[in-house]
Amino acid sequence: MPRLQPPEGFVTAKEATKLIGVSDSMLSRYVKEGKINRHGPRDRKQKFYSRIELEAFIIARQVTETAYRKGRWRLNASSTFRKAMLQDLDAIINISERAYPAAGLPLRETWAGWIRKNPESFHVLCNQQSVIVAYATILVMRPATISLFIQDKLPVDEIGPDKLELFRPGEPLHIYIMSLVVDPQYPAREKHEYGARLISSLFSFFLDLAQRGIEVETITARSHTADGMRLMLKLGFPQIKSPVPGKHLFIVKVEESGLHILEKYSELLAEWRAKHQ
Repeated sequence: MPRLQPPEGFVTAKEATKLIGVSDSMLSRYVKEGKINRHGPRDRKQKFYSRIELEAFIIARQVTETAYRKGRWRLNASSTFRKAMLQDLDAIINISERAYPAAGLPLRETWAGWIRKNPESFHVLCNQQSVIVAYATILVMRPATISLFIQDKLPVDEIGPDKLELFRPGEPLHIYIMSLVVDPQYPAREKHEYGARLISSLFSFFLDLAQRGIEVETITARSHTADGMRLMLKLGFPQIKSPVPGKHLFIVKVEESGLHILEKYSELLAEWRAKHQ
């Protein structure tokens, strides 16, 4: 059978190794570890690699590769990153309760309302057994709503579906990263690998937004934990004086940022605009 040609946005294994600067065997290892995905027909041995996923992997590697130095987890750390569904809420809530036992029970109906309004509000990371091991909550909200929230003038349970926006092309949007949570029940090595995979997948999702023509104007995040603060600083998010003591605030203006991931995002968004104008 003739060799398949990669579709637009995908590259061959040879091109993938050159792009991320590794050998064939290391590329295969990354695939087995769940860090990079192969794409292609099941009945064909030849597979392709998403250029966006590879770009996101490169950037995430710069952030997370050196965070854990005691060794590498040899098994498959994770396999899939996808949008969460309503039936995933039980698993997400269980992880949240283990991660933040003093925070009280999460509000199921509030979270369900977010998913119903914008199905891309929650994303989950699953291991090889399809068990959810981490999740991310990314909300699109108006600047006024974000402002009230970061001042603690708007409780989480009052962020109803009417306060959320959708990822629509052609209009400036404002993102609030509500949570990035890895299940704390796993050993440190596995949590590190899951965390690295979560960051890489989120980068890939963000670059995919650019390819869809989604214009993100600002990204805001808060953290009251040392781990969360270190992650935001590691990602390069500028810290802003918080109106609430003890809750560290990070805001980045995408167009003005020099972060690698945001520069790549702007480049892809410019390509989309050139095609659609």
